Amino acid sequence: SARTAGNGVASLFNATGVDSVAINSAGLLKINSFPNPTTTQFGLMVEGGTNEMVYVTVMSIDGRVLYQTQGNTNNKYVFGNNFGTGIYVVKVMQGNTTRILKVLKEK
Repeated sequence: SARTAGNGVASLFNATGVDSVAINSAGLLKINSFPNPTTTQFGLMVEGGTNEMVYVTVMSIDGRVLYQTQGNTNNKYVFGNNFGTGIYVVKVMQGNTTRILKVLKEK
């Protein structure tokens, strides 16, 4: 079973190793961007998670929000056609779960 560390963070380790519940959770939210890097636009696949709404935010490396949308999981989101060359941060939130991914647009 998970133990709570002194700082309040649940430890994923027990006497037999990593808890299988933490790894094999059916509700795991996954994100994947393709192609990455790209010269045109990105496709973002959001899979798994719960039935809650997902919120997608894409920011420039300096924190400016360039794209925002909301929708369901198991969906593809397309963005970036109007982005300049550079590195962008994709943040997907669903409930208390946040996933972050860096994407690269090339010339």
